[in-house]
Amino acid sequence: MDKTIRILIVLLIILSPAALSAEDSFDLTNLGNSIIPYVQLDIMCSIDSYLSADENSEMRKYSANLDVYYKDLLYNRYSQDPWAVATVNLLTGGMGSLMNGNVLTGSILQAGFVGSYTFMVLGLVQQDPDIKNMNFLIAEIGAVAFGLAGLIIPFIEVSCHNDALKESLNL
Repeated sequence: MDKTIRILIVLLIILSPAALSAEDSFDLTNLGNSIIPYVQLDIMCSIDSYLSADENSEMRKYSANLDVYYKDLLYNRYSQDPWAVATVNLLTGGMGSLMNGNVLTGSILQAGFVGSYTFMVLGLVQQDPDIKNMNFLIAEIGAVAFGLAGLIIPFIEVSCHNDALKESLNL
């Protein structure tokens, strides 16, 4: 155990100058000036402030002098991935959009899927074959249309979300 600690100390002493002289390291003397706007922007991003015009301009003021390293950290933390939302939308009929905070989109998709399933159930209980076929056709068209919408809409919404975030951070 004692030998292991000595080896670790020697490695730290040897590798410390290399780590401090690395090109990707940031300036420690400027840390206090960068961390305060970073924390303020982090709080603003967590409550989606960049979506309103007034707070978007406020965020641009904070991020004007912020190091690119911190801007990238914030962007990577708060940017969204459309694939997760689209997958959940496809599997649950709009729940992904609801969980992502898009209540209108999620509600429309949910209503469309409920309507499609209603026509499918009506088709099952009908005795007349023409009405049964019509109900199944409406159910299939509705399921395909709302399924495609559930796959496409998250990419549009997430693109707008990420663009607003990028604009707020002056990236």
